[in-house]
Amino acid sequence: LLLVPARAMVTGGSALWTDYTTANPPYAAGLMGTMGIAAWLHARGGSTGAVVVWTAALVVMLIGQLLFLRHVARASSKPLDDGRAGSSGLAQRFEKLWSMAAPPWILPLVGVSAAAATGGKLVRWATSADGGCSSCSAVALYGPVALGGSWACIIIVPLWAKAIRTRALVSSPPSAILMAPPALNLAGWLGAVGGDLALQSSWLTHLLAILVVALALPIGCLAPRYLDVRKPFSPAIATVGFPMEIGAISLVRYQATLNATGIDPAADASAPTAASGMAAARPFWQVAAWVQLVAATLAVSLILLRFAIAAGRAFCAE
Repeated sequence: LLLVPARAMVTGGSALWTDYTTANPPYAAGLMGTMGIAAWLHARGGSTGAVVVWTAALVVMLIGQLLFLRHVARASSKPLDDGRAGSSGLAQRFEKLWSMAAPPWILPLVGVSAAAATGGKLVRWATSADGGCSSCSAVALYGPVALGGSWACIIIVPLWAKAIRTRALVSSPPSAILMAPPALNLAGWLGAVGGDLALQSSWLTHLLAILVVALALPIGCLAPRYLDVRKPFSPAIATVGFPMEIGAISLVRYQATLNATGIDPAADASAPTAASGMAAARPFWQVAAWVQLVAATLAVSLILLRFAIAAGRAFCAE
């Protein structure tokens, strides 16, 4: 949330509207931060106000996604560079759309899954308070996860391929957001299932956790390059912190579910399952979670420091 006004001071207030209408990360990170504040209010007894804040943030995020689709439709309807339009040059048009779908756009479209992560207990309280609307709870919790997961399945492979092919993965800080989709979906899924031990230990939970580690590894190795203080300051470094944070949070929550399920790998030796196998690897997941958490904390601290310095310089230059 602090990065939103800092970005406005550095790049100008009009950048906030551009971020919103073109689905760039700052607006999505701000809205998901607002959802986190709603969950914090609920945890401290302000449930009614928390429902209002969380619902408003979710609605604004969904509107932002519609504006993103409108932005893509408008851009794709323009003539191609070689003058072809309509059904001609179909391959070139798809290439244009994929090139438009830069890594930062992953965040708002998949990030809606965080609504379930931050609003799990909040939604259950609200739906039980109005008479036990279980269908309302299912839509509010599983709907965002399904939406984010569907978009991730469509876009994640082409964008990773593009980032590797163009070497943007090595040189461009926004490429860090490529690790966000599975982490957001894992956090959203665990928030949605709540205390349901059967769903916590399902194959989907374990698959998402494996994807989080697999995609976080290259980004974690490249983070020092993205945040190199010897390079000139760029607002784009803001896109590095959130993916690392949500990756750490999702892994911390996941390793906690391995303890909560109470699976005993030794007792299940006669009939091993995916759940018992993952439970046997608890030490690995604990280490992975805390390494990711330390790395994310260091990255975010450096990003905030560089933004504060840049904002201070911009303010003094006025």
